[in-house]
Amino acid sequence: ENNVPQVHSINPEMSSPSIRVTNDLGNEVAGYGLALVDVSVEQESCYWEWRVSTGGNPTATVMVGVSNKRNSKFYEILASSSVPPE
Repeated sequence: ENNVPQVHSINPEMSSPSIRVTNDLGNEVAGYGLALVDVSVEQESCYWEWRVSTGGNPTATVMVGVSNKRNSKFYEILASSSVPPE
């Protein structure tokens, strides 16, 4: 039995341009915006374990969830949309 957790890498092609992958394994990021891992979810339920370091920033916000696929074209369309920035 193998008790080592499976580790997936952040996919820069699917993530926001403001995200930087910061290690060779591809599982640490810096910046802000959406960072996606290219892994399919084929079951009705699943769980993830996240270890988050905010670099000592007491106002950092981290949200975790499941999303459909995004790519650089999505962000180009989003940037040129008529939706005003928040």
